Amino acid sequence: MGDSLSVIIDTNFAIFASEMRVDIGMELRRLFGTSYELVILPEVIRELRRLKRRVSLKLLGVSNEYNAPGSSPEEAGRSADDAIIEKVCEENGRGCTPVVCTMDAMLKKRLKENKLRFLLVVVRGKAQLSLV
Repeated sequence: MGDSLSVIIDTNFAIFASEMRVDIGMELRRLFGTSYELVILPEVIRELRRLKRRVSLKLLGVSNEYNAPGSSPEEAGRSADDAIIEKVCEENGRGCTPVVCTMDAMLKKRLKENKLRFLLVVVRGKAQLSLV
């Protein structure tokens, strides 16, 4: 991944951004320039499909035929929040501080309780993202 920043998208963030018509790509470029890697975990894709959120998937650039990588049977029952926490732990272990895009208060609380290093992006105002 080099010097790029991992930007991890949560399910509720994708849904909320879709409903608010946020151009996620444009807003992330505004916040971080071009040196970021968008991370959409298989668990998030499964949740969006289960919730029938095709608009959110389209907004994230994920086609309906997309087969989520890393979808092993043991991972199939894992929640998106658990997967995000695991990914943040992995990034911290590599000495990186990832960005988590979420509107989920419980996920934010769990990240803080686990003393993980992360930056937080939320939807603020009309069609705009904010780093908080």
